Amino acid sequence: MSDFPENPVNNEPPQGHDAPPPHQGPLPPYQGPPPPPPPPYQGPPPPRQEPPPQYANSPGPSYPYPYAPPPPAKKRRTGWIALLIAFVLIGGFTFIVITMIGGLFGDDDRSSAKWTSLSRSIAMVRIDGPIMPGADFDFWMKTLRSFEDDDNVKGIILRIDSPGGSVATSQELYDEILKLKQPRGTHRGKKVFVSMSDLAASGAYYISAAADRIIANRGTLTGSIGVISSMYKVEELAEKVGVKVEVIKTGRFKDSGSMFRPMTDDERKVFDLLLNSAYEQFIKDILDQREAQLSQAFAKFPDADYATYQFKKPENGTARDFLLQLADGRVYTGEQAIKLGLVDELGALDYAISSLAKELHIQPKSTVYEPRRKVGFFDKLSSRVESIVPSAQWNHATLQYRMIPF
Repeated sequence: MSDFPENPVNNEPPQGHDAPPPHQGPLPPYQGPPPPPPPPYQGPPPPRQEPPPQYANSPGPSYPYPYAPPPPAKKRRTGWIALLIAFVLIGGFTFIVITMIGGLFGDDDRSSAKWTSLSRSIAMVRIDGPIMPGADFDFWMKTLRSFEDDDNVKGIILRIDSPGGSVATSQELYDEILKLKQPRGTHRGKKVFVSMSDLAASGAYYISAAADRIIANRGTLTGSIGVISSMYKVEELAEKVGVKVEVIKTGRFKDSGSMFRPMTDDERKVFDLLLNSAYEQFIKDILDQREAQLSQAFAKFPDADYATYQFKKPENGTARDFLLQLADGRVYTGEQAIKLGLVDELGALDYAISSLAKELHIQPKSTVYEPRRKVGFFDKLSSRVESIVPSAQWNHATLQYRMIPF
C-alpha cells in the first residue's frame, strides 16, 4: 500500500505540484516527549560569603561580598533654598518700603548747610540733564524764584551739564535769570555766574547767555546754537503689518508731521517758518546779553581762521553777522568758545565760586548753599525707566534747543 493518499477520482497517486517530495532515506526513530524540568531547590540557603580581610572593618552596613555598599543618599537642600528666597523677598520689600517712607518724609529742598548770612551769600543750582518740563525743571524754577526776595543771597552759581532741551523751558529759565539780576523794590539784583561742566550746549547755552559771566573748562562742549525738530516716520512699517490710520481734520495742516505719511512740501515750509522763528529768538536773546563780547571777538578774530572754521567773513562787520557764522549748529570746546566770544573765562567750579566771591567782596572760602530736590522712590524709578524707554514728550513734534544725539 502506498504512503500517499490515492486520487479520489481515478485512484492514482497525486501528480505535479501536489505530489509530496520524495523520501530521502529512513526516518529517525521516535524519541518521545522531552523530560520534565528538575524540581526547585528545597535545601538550606548557601553560606554567606565573607569579604576579604582588608574590607572587614570598613564603615557602613555589611553586604555580601563582592557587592559594594550603595552610595550615600543625597541630602536635600530645598529648605535652605526656600529660606534664602524668602529672605531676599522680605529684604527687598523692606528696602522699598523704607525708601518710599524716606522719600515722603525725608529732607526737603534744603541741604545740610546752615542758613546763616555768611553761608547764604552764594547759592548754587545744578542744572543737569535735558531741560524739559518735569520735576527737575519745576525745582529749578522754584529755587531761582525763592532767591528773588532773599537779600542774604547775593550771588548765584549755575552749574550746568546739559545738552539743552525744549524752546519754551529754556526761555523760561533765561527770563528768570534776567529777573534775578534786576533790582526789585528794596531788593538788590543778584550776580549770576555760570560754571559749565562737560556739556552746556544749545538750550543750556541759551540760559547761560543770560548770566553776568560764563566760565567753562577747556574741554567743555558748548555752542550748538540752532533749532531742531525730529519726527518719527513709520508708514512703511505700518503698511507691512497692515495698520491703517484714518484722520478727520478741519484744516489742511492739522496733522502736519504725522508719522504715518510723508510730509508735503507745503507742510515742510510751515515747519521751516517755525524753526526760523525760534532761531531768530535765540540769536536776538544772545545779542541782547553778549553783543559787546561778540563785537570784541569779531574785531580780534584772525582772517586766516575763517577758512579754518569754515566761516565766511561778514561784510558789514556787525556782531550779529559774526554770530550768524558761529550759530550753525556746531559745538565748540571751551578753548574755542572763549576765542569766539561765547564764554568769558576758562576755569573749574572752584574758580567760578572764588571769582563770584571776589566780585561780591566776601570771603572766597565761604560755604556755598546748594538746595537739593527731594527725590522719592517713584522719582528714582521713573528716572531709571526714562533712561531706558524714551519719555512720551519726545514722541511728538517739538521745537528744541537741543544738541543731537544727546
